[in-house]
Amino acid sequence: MKANVNDRVLYNGESHIVLRVHIAYELDGICIPVDEDDITLVQTLSDDVVLEEVTKAFGLTVGELRQRNRTSKLTAIRYAIYYHLHNREGWSYRRIGKAIRRTHTACFAGSRRFQELLEINDREAITLNARLSSL
Repeated sequence: MKANVNDRVLYNGESHIVLRVHIAYELDGICIPVDEDDITLVQTLSDDVVLEEVTKAFGLTVGELRQRNRTSKLTAIRYAIYYHLHNREGWSYRRIGKAIRRTHTACFAGSRRFQELLEINDREAITLNARLSSL
């Protein structure tokens, strides 16, 4: 997989953004750096920065996401965010739970529920997923 500048990539289990791209050799799908400078291709995005970006898609703040409010609208958004962070950002459920202040099991269950809603073509789930897909 070739990454371009400003692409978001998963590296060592964390979300990163590509700062520059160097010439590299590819061997069996593994990118081998040409020199030592090629190793520093990415900059780590903090969890809070990623959460801010994701919550903006819904007009929320990270604080609102972390509230104990259980309205159906906010719960559905949380489930969509769990799903997005796990499946597109590569976060573990433990990491999601720590960032959003929930248990990892709650994050797993919410992500799984959201996936089930997508599988049955639930309109609200499809709409929420489309907002996150544009990030």
